[in-house]
Amino acid sequence: MSKGVSKAFSSADCNAKDITLALFHGPQSEPYGLAERLSDQGLPVEIFFIIEELIDWVEAHRYSLVLVDSVDGGAEALRTLTHLKEACGASHLALVCREGLPKQRVMVDAMRLGVRDVIECEGGFFKAETQIRSLLARFEADEFESGELKRHLQQIERDQESGRFIQRRLLPTTPFDIGAWRLSHRLVPSLMLSGDFVDYFRLDDDCFCFYMADVSGHGASSAFVTVMIKDFVRRLARTDTEAVVEDPSCVLGALNQDLLLNDISRIGKHVSMHIGVVDTARRRLRYANAGHFPTLLISEACGTRFLEQAGRPLGLFSEARFESETYRLDASEPTLMLLFSDGVLELMGRQPLPNKEAALKRLAGRCRPHGGHIWESLEFDESLQCRDDVSFLSLHSRAAA
Repeated sequence: MSKGVSKAFSSADCNAKDITLALFHGPQSEPYGLAERLSDQGLPVEIFFIIEELIDWVEAHRYSLVLVDSVDGGAEALRTLTHLKEACGASHLALVCREGLPKQRVMVDAMRLGVRDVIECEGGFFKAETQIRSLLARFEADEFESGELKRHLQQIERDQESGRFIQRRLLPTTPFDIGAWRLSHRLVPSLMLSGDFVDYFRLDDDCFCFYMADVSGHGASSAFVTVMIKDFVRRLARTDTEAVVEDPSCVLGALNQDLLLNDISRIGKHVSMHIGVVDTARRRLRYANAGHFPTLLISEACGTRFLEQAGRPLGLFSEARFESETYRLDASEPTLMLLFSDGVLELMGRQPLPNKEAALKRLAGRCRPHGGHIWESLEFDESLQCRDDVSFLSLHSRAAA
């Protein structure tokens, strides 16, 4: 049975919560006055002779320091330390040696088993008490720093969760109907926050705008840039609607200059982006690209193809120029347009790029008549952690009556 000798810490000894001491005497050692010395000096200490009782006590008192008593830190002490490590994962350990320090090989083995220090009792208990107090002070500082780090990480997680909530609120409603068109999107971040962003909105009674942006990198810094992009594009569309309808590349040019002005490359960021404007009255699509890949995929009754278009990323080159192109839409049959982030290509495994592009074309062809089940057809397991953000944007039109 254990024999306890304990006294409470003074407030000067412990400002947060009590640190407890356990002194274990192995079968080759006899109790001696160290426990009484520590107790008389205001340090609570419990004495144990049976290893199983010590293990039970350690599991119930995680905020504790275990002193393993030995003659010279020999094999018996190492067996006790090994048992403690394996049985309860005790990591706050000290070795008490009554007859000099152990050999170097034994010291190394003891440190590997979690021993923080060696307490010398040769020549009296005063030196041992001083060492134990110093060890307790370091132990308390380590626990405080660990707690502070844990609280700091918890605060970061709360901030990230708040950021994710705000970013999700910035995304458009999905699905969203504009006349004969149904627009929908899906976005799965690799981290809590995403560097991918999609948006779509009406410009006037006949036209609507859509775009996908992919900010380099991941996490909070990339997510902040997506907020800048949405605010900029929406403001420009409100103040100069006619220019956006006729030439959506003007959005890319103006946004490029704004990102250069804000010097996002200084934090290692740039943006790829594809933007389009559908004019339902004139049955046309006007689109422009700024380094976004894969490019827009369009599927009609006559076939499926990528609308290949070159363009430099935003936020890197002041001399970059962007051009709008026109695609005539067939209103007599359902039309499906798809935009993917490059994270979708990563999901498709290690196969040649032409094979991946062909697979996306087949997907668009199958989904074109009804416009649904696109995400499900990608067979993406959202429980898996992706290395890149994954997103897609779908625009599907019903055939004219």
